Amino acid sequence: MTDIPFHSTRMGQRFYEHTAPELARQLSRLNENLERLIEAAEPKEKSNEHDKDSNEEIRNDPDTEDPQTAHARTDGR
Repeated sequence: MTDIPFHSTRMGQRFYEHTAPELARQLSRLNENLERLIEAAEPKEKSNEHDKDSNEEIRNDPDTEDPQTAHARTDGR
């Protein structure tokens, strides 16, 4: 086998001039897309936590009637 340095070969030139920079661009693009995906998911998680808190407050509020109980009273049961 010859001792030609990789960067001196046609394949080495293609790797350093095209493949490596394209790989770096795609990794950067992937990172940006993941950041956007995480940002899009965060508000949903926060709003779900808010909804859970609101539902808990309603259940624990003594002035709030249970809809099934209220319905049963209007039916005369």
